[in-house]
Amino acid sequence: MLKQKDEYFKQEECNAIDYHESYRATKPRKNEVNLEECIEMHCKRETLNEDNMWYCPNCKDFKQASKKLDLWKLPVVLVIHLKRFCYSRHWRDKIDTMVKFPLFDLSLKKFMLSTDQNHIKYDL
Repeated sequence: MLKQKDEYFKQEECNAIDYHESYRATKPRKNEVNLEECIEMHCKRETLNEDNMWYCPNCKDFKQASKKLDLWKLPVVLVIHLKRFCYSRHWRDKIDTMVKFPLFDLSLKKFMLSTDQNHIKYDL
């Protein structure tokens, strides 16, 4: 059995790896952010630009507006989906920022508008 391994497996060939150019061109990681910063950015007021205008049903015209997302009620089971790619009209780019998060006692109390559920903490 050992003879078969030596016949098909050449250790020196494994050590002489020729990496593809896409591997060599990988960028080093940019910044690190924590999960609270991501949630804060998600809940921040955002002004919509000309490409993303809001249609007003009263005046029947597109208006430049702002939007804001708030947390009113927390679920029993929290699912967080992080964006992996950044898109524009003509290209996409992989987001390589490391997101740090606590394994225990994640509290979203500071993002809540309602005070009914301020005691909920999550273990990830």
